Amino acid sequence: MKIYTLRHGETDANKQGVNAGLLDTNLNTTGVKQALKIKRQLKGVHFDRCYASPLMRTSKTAQIVTGHLDPKDHHINHQNLCHIQYDRRLVERAFGVFEGKDSQKLHSISWKDRFNSERFNMESIHSMYLRAEDFVKNELFKNNDPDTTILIVSHGDFLRIIDFVLRGGTAEQLFYSFLYDNIIDEPYPNCALHYYEV
Repeated sequence: MKIYTLRHGETDANKQGVNAGLLDTNLNTTGVKQALKIKRQLKGVHFDRCYASPLMRTSKTAQIVTGHLDPKDHHINHQNLCHIQYDRRLVERAFGVFEGKDSQKLHSISWKDRFNSERFNMESIHSMYLRAEDFVKNELFKNNDPDTTILIVSHGDFLRIIDFVLRGGTAEQLFYSFLYDNIIDEPYPNCALHYYEV
């Protein structure tokens, strides 16, 4: 099975360096251009399935990359395009009181073991792990066809956890493993594309 993961294109919140979390922000002009660039980059790839977070920035990125939406032409033949399945398990981490606030400081502390996410009404790392594990095991791998090519369009923090699960990370390895440390430090700029064979 071939799996591509893609972070959504840029939004104004990204440009301003703030946590969007569950705020439903749209792509800005740069984000649309980034998605079109990825579409051109993946021109020769046929996706059998596409999964996307239902938030606007991810759904629009998925629609552009798979050809369902062309910002210049609104008349598209959807007949031969892969189906996009929107899945709430792929939404971004809820940042609680930090939504709409500076993202740099939060990232450096919120991935630590002793960070009390409940105090700030944030989703915990363990909760994100359970969402990612459920999606991978019960959706992604339910029809484990080795010839299937899948696109997952989601958000930076959540894609780190998807990466962790796809690389075999377990709940016991959260916080205290080389694999976990690597996913925290992995840069996820807008429209970052990763590839896996599983």
